[in-house]
Amino acid sequence: MNSEYRNMMTDRVVKQGSSSPLGATVEPAGVNFSVFSKDATLIELLLFDHEHAAAPARIIPLNANRHRSYHYWHVFVPGVEAGQIYAYRAHGPFVPEQGFRFDGEKVLLDPYGLAVAIPERYNRQAAARPGDNAAFAMKSVVVDTDLYDWEGDQPLKRPFAETVIYELHVRGFTMQHPEVPVPVRGTYAGLASQPALEYLASDSVEHARVLVKAAEVTRLTGRLEAACHDLEEAARQLEAAGDADLDGSRVRHLHGQGDARLCGVVF
Repeated sequence: MNSEYRNMMTDRVVKQGSSSPLGATVEPAGVNFSVFSKDATLIELLLFDHEHAAAPARIIPLNANRHRSYHYWHVFVPGVEAGQIYAYRAHGPFVPEQGFRFDGEKVLLDPYGLAVAIPERYNRQAAARPGDNAAFAMKSVVVDTDLYDWEGDQPLKRPFAETVIYELHVRGFTMQHPEVPVPVRGTYAGLASQPALEYLASDSVEHARVLVKAAEVTRLTGRLEAACHDLEEAARQLEAAGDADLDGSRVRHLHGQGDARLCGVVF
């Protein structure tokens, strides 16, 4: 079977791609997209010109014959680069009594995405109304994780048998810590503040497990997961806190103190 075919809507060549790794992975010639869905009958990859676009500039249908391996849907799109705004649509059965609620008109974030873009007209309720919500939906952003300079920092790889894990909730921890600056209490930026870092780097804490309340992980840079108590607020807080550069420097600082960080997500 030919590994290339022409997208009917755009007459551009795409390739089958790979099921691994999941998410959007930047490669020299383009980006590989992969997402899991056991029960979908068709997945569409949507490419947008910008986060405020009311409609995708390009729609790439992933048919099961060419772009599905077991429960993984994948495609390689040449020419796509870091910064590309994208999302998915998933088609499948709508049988609520059996747990299936597919809606092929709704724009979906990549559950393995590394960054989120929020349009000016963002409206969470649009996802619950009939019809297309592309103009109002959050979208994913392709991130090149190789661009961040870790300056030689490596995972600590401490054996779990020798590990003490301190689990915390971002908002609760920063609101109650008396030395965290008031303006950043309850935020991810508060967790990156010096008083919080000094506490986490103390001898009693070897791993800090960051606990959040829903599907709110917004960015992954190398080994770093950044999360907050609310998805759209998390994206804004990361921007305000200096985003991945500041966050990565904090992780290097913690590693230098012998401390690592985990991120636990509660759905």
